[in-house]
Amino acid sequence: MSNAGIKHGEITGILPVNVVYELVLHWLRNTLPVFRNIEEIKTFKSMYFKATDLKLGDYVESAKMKVEGDEMLKSNLELKEGTLSLIDSTIPWTAIKHHAPIVTGDRDSMGGEEKGSGSYMVIYRSRVND
Repeated sequence: MSNAGIKHGEITGILPVNVVYELVLHWLRNTLPVFRNIEEIKTFKSMYFKATDLKLGDYVESAKMKVEGDEMLKSNLELKEGTLSLIDSTIPWTAIKHHAPIVTGDRDSMGGEEKGSGSYMVIYRSRVND
C-alpha cells in the first residue's frame, strides 16, 4: 500500500492519539519544520487521519508488546542497545486492534537508509471498509 493513496482519498489514516501528541511535541521543539503552526497540524490531522483513543486495555497490550520487542532487540547484536518507545508499542497494537496494515515512512526502516530524518509511522485502512 502506498503513502500516496492518502492524498487521493483512497485510504484513511488511523493515528493513536499519542501520535498526534508526538507530532505537536516535535513541532514545538522545532524538529518538525513542515508545519507553520499548530493549527496547520490540526488541519492536516483532521483532513487525512482519524485519531483513535487508547483505553487502559490498549496500554496493557502495548506494554506487553514493548517488553517482547525490547527482548527481541536485546537478542540482536546490532540493535541490543535499542528499546521501543511508547509510540513504537502503541502503533502495532492499534493496527492489530483495527485490523489495519502499517505503512511507515521511517528512513531507518526502509532498506538501511539514514536513521532519523523524516520519520513518521501511520496506520491506514481503506475507506471502503469504514
